[in-house]
Amino acid sequence: MRRRDSLFLLAIALLAAALRLYHLNAQSLWIDEADIYQRALRSNWQETLGTNPWIPDPPLHHLLLHFWLKLRTGDWWARLLSAIFGIAAVPMAHRLVARTIGRR
Repeated sequence: MRRRDSLFLLAIALLAAALRLYHLNAQSLWIDEADIYQRALRSNWQETLGTNPWIPDPPLHHLLLHFWLKLRTGDWWARLLSAIFGIAAVPMAHRLVARTIGRR
């Protein structure tokens, strides 16, 4: 990858980070977020993966959040995990598109 392309991708990733992290904790948790948060705080990871018909999310997010919340708790911290994956998706999507379609 050329230096100019790398700098452009870095700028886009930094913009993505700024947009995702700005006011990350401006609102309190929504009902679905609070439910996932409460399930992730359970003592063992098997309980975290319990079934809830109202939340159709894949279980990997709940499992990762369970271990993420072992480091620290709080609304901002809980939302940060999703923000990190969203930020990382930007350069990964660029790489995937560049590899499949080409840089042009």
